[in-house]
Formats: sequence, structure tokens, C-alpha cells
Amino acid sequence: MRNVMYALKKNRRILAEIVDGEDLQKTTRKILVSKGYQFQYLTHQYTNIKGQEYFFCFEYGYLPLDDDWCLVLRHPFEK
Repeated sequence: MRNVMYALKKNRRILAEIVDGEDLQKTTRKILVSKGYQFQYLTHQYTNIKGQEYFFCFEYGYLPLDDDWCLVLRHPFEK
């Protein structure tokens, strides 16, 4: 249990670092992996009206885009 929580917190920290006070930021999966992001650990998923699936680690998440790009964001309801 402790290892899972550590991985989740680390993922959150990485996403927060990438967003860095902005609303949205684009990055690649390669950059996320190089920082130590583990894609198998997430807290929840969200599917919008368009059918796009977002993956979240607490209030920070990402939307997978084409060509291994990701749109990293802070959940709009968590201000």
C-alpha cells in the first residue's frame, strides 16, 4: 500500500511540475517516462462528451494525443 501511494504522489509531482502554474501544457510520453512517471498508477479516469479519456493522479491529469504527445492539465474543478 505504501509503495502504491508513493508512486501516485510521485506521478502527481511530475504532472504538477510540467504544468507549473499554467492551465495546460503539452509534453511527450518520453519526457514523462524520463522523469519517472509510471502510467499504470492513476487515481481516476474521466471521459468527456467527445469521448476523450483523461487519466488523473489526484487533481492533475493528462490526455493522450497523437504521436505520443500528452496534454497535461489540472482538473478544472480543483482550484
